[in-house]
Amino acid sequence: MYESSFIKYSHLIQSISTRKSKISRKVRDIGEEILDVYHGEMYYPMHQKAQDAVLQMARKIVTGEAKLTETNGELYNKSQPQILRQLAAEKLYPQFLHANLQLTPNEIITCPYSSLVMLETALMTLAKPKGIILCPQGFYKSTALHVEKFNLELRNIEVDLEDDARFTPQTLRQAIQKYRHRLCGILFTMPGNPLVTEYSVQELQAIGKVLVEENVKVIVDATFTGIYNHHLPLAAVQVEHLGQKYTLHQQTLTITGVSKGHHASGPIKIGVATSGNKQWLAAIKNKLVLSFQRETTALARTLLEHTPLSYLLDNELKMKAIQRRVKQYVLDLNKQFGEGVIKYYGSAKYGPFILLTFRKELLKMAGIKDSWQLADMLLASVGLNCVSGMRMGLKEPCVRINVNAPRIGNNKEPKLITMLFAKLKRFIFEIQEERLTYTAALERIGSHTPISVDDYFKGKDIERVSSSPKRIKPFIIKEFQTPLS
Repeated sequence: MYESSFIKYSHLIQSISTRKSKISRKVRDIGEEILDVYHGEMYYPMHQKAQDAVLQMARKIVTGEAKLTETNGELYNKSQPQILRQLAAEKLYPQFLHANLQLTPNEIITCPYSSLVMLETALMTLAKPKGIILCPQGFYKSTALHVEKFNLELRNIEVDLEDDARFTPQTLRQAIQKYRHRLCGILFTMPGNPLVTEYSVQELQAIGKVLVEENVKVIVDATFTGIYNHHLPLAAVQVEHLGQKYTLHQQTLTITGVSKGHHASGPIKIGVATSGNKQWLAAIKNKLVLSFQRETTALARTLLEHTPLSYLLDNELKMKAIQRRVKQYVLDLNKQFGEGVIKYYGSAKYGPFILLTFRKELLKMAGIKDSWQLADMLLASVGLNCVSGMRMGLKEPCVRINVNAPRIGNNKEPKLITMLFAKLKRFIFEIQEERLTYTAALERIGSHTPISVDDYFKGKDIERVSSSPKRIKPFIIKEFQTPLS
């Protein structure tokens, strides 16, 4: 993200999305099959026991047989159902329990349908005119849009991609002090997205010490915490401050939900937040405008009560196997085309994403200068729809790829990783052997003229279209043979 261009960032994202849609249509017109590794969805279905229980509850709701009451016999509260707060404290923050941070329902607030509702409401309580939210580079692809919705500006905390996209206590303090006069709060996406950055206890304590000393409120978007169960949450970190022990839970708000770990959708989804700052929780609660339907509470309750922890742990192991296999695919490509031709950032073990880039010389041959162009060319040349690093605040030419659930139409499954790496193989081959360039790839499908970030901010026209698509020479690919476990 460019420091001078924050106020335009949401417009940039909209322009990228509009352009991507038009290029996708052109790619389909020439018969190229588009593999969607852009989305953030998961592959795994809801646990069978939970599915059966939710279906049974849905039937009871339709027939009027469902009991829509709390454990004390009272009807579910439409603002903050007590049963959901209790279940959230018991089941949605297992890492807190492992760290001996015992949560009570009074430290929990919930909202229907989405953890994004909770995130935006929390941001609303921090917003002030010309306010700034700090966020490390490598944030979720829609983060900037959520922040800017409240006339807040997103500023980056610099990270080191070569060190698993870590930020240091020093860079954190520098960013806080630089924007102190306009700073509203800090937003972390933890335990990591797009990379799972495994901070040590000592690293987290050093980060926590800065946060306590600088006295800044922190939102932790822990939506992915349900698929990564072995980490120390920031809220559980204790530091010495003014001669006393201080727990970060007192100034952090940790948000999670049930869409990623429990694979819920629609009316079964809920958002949850916890904090030791009860005043902050009350402020967020007062701004939550969506009420629970009692039927929604019944469905969400059923999901939480019937999803065993073993299911979450089992899916974690499956994702770990996928990540191992993906790293092997990267090694295979480097063995074939030369060491470092494709690079895998980070040391992700459990997450659904990887962050990829290519050798600088290869990018130069293709005329690629930034991540927007890289994502453009991957889509135009081989039909690979991925997230530009620019959407996540990363300046380096890189893309985020969903390896947990590659998708063609409505069909999404890890087995499509074979097609993913076949497309990446073709992308490298066409540049390295066929000398395909970014400009030529766009012209080949009769699509948009080339664009760069610099062009965009100089106000150049990015909607012009080339004349007509050209016939693409067939490319025969030997499929990857490495099996997925």
